[in-house]
Amino acid sequence: MKNIVFLWIFVGFLLVSLTSVNAEARYDDSVNVNDGDALEIIVGGHRIVKEGDFNILGSLAFDETWMFYGSKLVKDNHERVYHGYLIEVGLEGEILFEFISDDPLQQEITHVIDFNGTALAVMSQESEMHQDSKKSTKFMWFKDGEVNHETSVEMHGFRAYTIIDDMIYLARYNNGHYDLTIDKHHTVNKELLRGLAEDKTYDGEVTFTTLSPLYVDGYRYGVGTHVISYPGYYTLETPRFSTTFSVNPVLKNIEHGRVYDEDITPMISGGQIFVNDQIFPVGGTIKDPGHYRIDVFGRNGMKKTVDITRSHDLQGVIDGEIYDDPVTVHFTGDAYLNGQPLMNGRVIDQNGRHTLTISGENGYESTVVFELNQDSNQGFSKHLGLGIGIITSAVFIAGVSMLAIFKKWK
Repeated sequence: MKNIVFLWIFVGFLLVSLTSVNAEARYDDSVNVNDGDALEIIVGGHRIVKEGDFNILGSLAFDETWMFYGSKLVKDNHERVYHGYLIEVGLEGEILFEFISDDPLQQEITHVIDFNGTALAVMSQESEMHQDSKKSTKFMWFKDGEVNHETSVEMHGFRAYTIIDDMIYLARYNNGHYDLTIDKHHTVNKELLRGLAEDKTYDGEVTFTTLSPLYVDGYRYGVGTHVISYPGYYTLETPRFSTTFSVNPVLKNIEHGRVYDEDITPMISGGQIFVNDQIFPVGGTIKDPGHYRIDVFGRNGMKKTVDITRSHDLQGVIDGEIYDDPVTVHFTGDAYLNGQPLMNGRVIDQNGRHTLTISGENGYESTVVFELNQDSNQGFSKHLGLGIGIITSAVFIAGVSMLAIFKKWK
């Protein structure tokens, strides 16, 4: 019996001690808030009391002020509606401004975020209090005691947020993904993971960060930052949601519809490359003339096609030209001279009109017409040589005759 009495005395002493500690703490330089039938705020030893039914969810400290947020019960025409509530208090206990939403909705401010010196209030809204009620969220930017910007989204129940590189990421669930991003220009975008948006297409690669494991096309990705660079259509799944996204291959050194007069080395960011339906080695070079269809394949039916043309490297003749001397032709691909196969490096010395056709891959064909006319040049040379021969002979005969006469005379 004595032990029981002693136990009750000890418990009573403990309760009194805890009450005393709390009473002292409420009136020192710390911050305390009591809500319910009235709102009591104590900042730096200064006490503020607001009449009414309040539900304070949190607070945010700035350099010289405190913000307290939540909801306040408003009674109107026998209706009881909670409106979003926010109050900013100075360090001397002065009320700098007070905000109460006036929309006829059930509302509460669930978060206030210090975003580059501006207070961003996140206020949940519900049109009616039943199972089919419409839920949304309003974002309000407070500056110098006023709302200078606001926007709403058809999403509800944000529980967590983080700020990275002038971007706010908000999440409805603590499962590693984010549902919304907000930038410094007040732009709100739906985003499921840090760096990964729903149903979006990325060029080359996508980098995303997850705070809990998830699966992409059945492959598990753990906590951390990941890069997907292989092209394809992807499905991302978590225990609470699923979405799709795609990664397009990036092709370098080639441009759709272009004609190239030099060797081509297609480069791709990822995937498997085919040229004219034949697998093509990475870093391979297209040298022969032709029309080429380049296909890059990725996961789950991803395909990107580029059509290009590699022209011939014909040297030695030009279309429409007339030549007086034999010509030597060099080329790539298959060539035909007047319908007959022609070897690379061949000398063409037959007079007349010639048609040179070069064929290549996939129906490529290029024709050059030229003329070789050596008659005038050869006739002139022939007569010139004959004339020189006659003159030389005459000079020789005259010389011999003069020598004979000279000897006889002598």
